[in-house]
Amino acid sequence: MGYSIEGVRTIRGQGTTGVTKGDEMTEQGNIIVQVKRAAKEKYAWPGGYPLFIVLANGAALCTECAKKEIGLIAAATSQGYQDGWKVSGVDVNWEDTSLYCDHCSEPIESAYGEEQEA
Repeated sequence: MGYSIEGVRTIRGQGTTGVTKGDEMTEQGNIIVQVKRAAKEKYAWPGGYPLFIVLANGAALCTECAKKEIGLIAAATSQGYQDGWKVSGVDVNWEDTSLYCDHCSEPIESAYGEEQEA
């Protein structure tokens, strides 16, 4: 499934799609590339720390939902839409064992947080 957005093109040598201005990647383009990497590999390298996506409205998004909704994320982030899919960054969940995806409600793995007893 593909999508087409004005100003989004493949950057040669990187094998990924981002928003460009001339020959330079924009901040939004860098964010989209980070989201795509996180969706592909849900752990940071080096270190293997669990990643999650931070939306502009403060919501947390798991990497699986980011993978499923990449078209909406790319459109909102590159065009500045305030529709709930605009991304402000990708981060590591270091210790928050109560962090859940705001889209699917699944827990987002933490790197060092202690497991809570059921």
